[in-house]
Amino acid sequence: MKQLATFLVLGSFAVAATSRADIQALTADVSAENLLEEGLAVGDPNIGGETSDPYSDLEAIYAAATAPTQDLLIGWYSGRCFLQTSKKTALNSIFMGWKEFINKDRGPLFPPEEVTKGIWGGYARQKADYFDTMTKTIESEVTAFLATEKAGLPPILTEKDAAVIRYAGVVWSMRQHLNYLVMQHREKDQVASYCYTFKKIK
Repeated sequence: MKQLATFLVLGSFAVAATSRADIQALTADVSAENLLEEGLAVGDPNIGGETSDPYSDLEAIYAAATAPTQDLLIGWYSGRCFLQTSKKTALNSIFMGWKEFINKDRGPLFPPEEVTKGIWGGYARQKADYFDTMTKTIESEVTAFLATEKAGLPPILTEKDAAVIRYAGVVWSMRQHLNYLVMQHREKDQVASYCYTFKKIK
C-alpha cells in the first residue's frame, strides 16, 4: 500500500516530484481562467489574465482573505496545491480537520479542553484530482495515516486573521475566501506553496 505523506514528509513536494516527467504527469487543466470561473477572483484585473498563474492568484487571494469559520476547519476536503517553484502545476492535496479533547488527566477542578486540530497531506506522483472522489481505498489510507499522525499535532491557533498550524518546522496558515479554505505553506520562514480546498469529501 502506498503511504500518504504530509507536507512535512514531502517538504514542498520537491522531494517527491523533482523530475520533469513527474511534473508533467501531475499537470492538470489549472489555468487562471479556471480559478476565475470557480469564484476565486478578488477583483484584481491580473487574476485570470494571460500573464497570471494559479500560485500568484492564490497569493493575492490569501492576502485579501479573512480568518476561516470553524465549520470550514472540520472534515476532509480535497484541494490543489501550487509550488513556488512550479506555479502552474497542480498537485493533489487533502485537508483533514477535527475536534478533540485535550488535558483529560487534570481532575475535576480542571476539565478537559475542546480544541480543533488539522493536517494537510498529499500523495506524490498521483494526479491532481486524486482526492476529489472518496473511495473505500482512500478512506482507509487516510484513516491509517491519521492514526499515526494525530497524537503529535498541536491545536489550530488563531493568528493575524488566519488559522495556523505549526508543526515540526512547517507552518500552514489558513484563511477563507468565499467557501474556500486558502492556505499558505511556509518552511524556514519561506513560502513554499499555496493551496486551496474546494470539495468536502467527508
